[in-house]
Amino acid sequence: MNDLQTNKLNQSIVSAKPRESQFELLRIFAMLMITIGHFLIRTDTCGYTSPYQNNISSVIGISLLSFFIIGVNVFVLISGYFGIKHITKSILRLVVDCVLFGSVAYIFAQTVFPASALSCGFKSFLHCINFRGWWFIFDYILLVMISPMLERILKDISFVSLSKYIILLTIVNIWGGYLCQHINSNGFNYLNFIYLYIIARYLRLAREKKVILHLQKYGLLYWIICCALMVSLFELAFALRGKAINSNLWWGYNNPIVIVSSICFFCYFMKRKFFNKYVNILASGMLGVYLLHDGPSIIWFWNSGIIKTLYQNNGYILVVGLACFVFLICVLLSLIINYVVNACGLQFTINTLSNKISRITLKFLK
Repeated sequence: MNDLQTNKLNQSIVSAKPRESQFELLRIFAMLMITIGHFLIRTDTCGYTSPYQNNISSVIGISLLSFFIIGVNVFVLISGYFGIKHITKSILRLVVDCVLFGSVAYIFAQTVFPASALSCGFKSFLHCINFRGWWFIFDYILLVMISPMLERILKDISFVSLSKYIILLTIVNIWGGYLCQHINSNGFNYLNFIYLYIIARYLRLAREKKVILHLQKYGLLYWIICCALMVSLFELAFALRGKAINSNLWWGYNNPIVIVSSICFFCYFMKRKFFNKYVNILASGMLGVYLLHDGPSIIWFWNSGIIKTLYQNNGYILVVGLACFVFLICVLLSLIINYVVNACGLQFTINTLSNKISRITLKFLK
């Protein structure tokens, strides 16, 4: 990076508004929840990979899962709360991250598991480019693409009007999606992301009007209550029906209880404002954690049965412990990769290219 690039980059950093660390800490917790959740569902006790068995081990499994299932929703709520400002830059950075982190994961898999990794082959690396290996990235890019329209709708909207929109969207999401299974059947798509994005903006307005102070104060308690309610209703349905509800449906991201649980957890952090540069630095590596531990070149290893075997021999403690260990390793790798990206001037190139594309797009729209 030359001196001119360095000066411009430093100016942009200085002019940038410091991130509120309570939301960055929330981002870290969200990714940790996602990582642990991915490991829990592979213990084969939560009804994802085989029919749910109503025993003590399974009840413990779904109880743990109920606490961590909100990770993805919380991640999207953070985006909606602050809004997506630079569509081109966001998409370009996502593309670059997918290629970089996907390459690291692919090289790691080929080096550490050369024989087994052949079953994935170069095809798994190609999924890093077309995003088929990460459903979240694909649908998040769709959210980014539609964000200018959302921001135009949400700009200067009144609190009362937005409240009415939220009610209508909730009816559509629950009735047309979760209950009727017509669209957005389990929340693993950009439609649920749009819904959460708008909810987050509503929460921001509600915070400014100080109408959710109670939720901000007791959000953590309500989150625990929601988790207990999810498990209780799941077990009640099993007792009445003689079989469990489909886990992909019940623990879906658009389950009304999951959404309420996500909001409660989010609101609890909303009030606790502080700034810590180290928290902000760690939070910058969270997307990389997802791309590394759940990449198409690595995920086959987690699906091979190793987590199930670990659970059967050692219980949930070591499964959660392994998830935390993998999380920490991925955080370290992610921060190193981000440092290299910035040191090589790649971020500056992304910003420059983004500005040029934005100018061309504006001229085209005129």
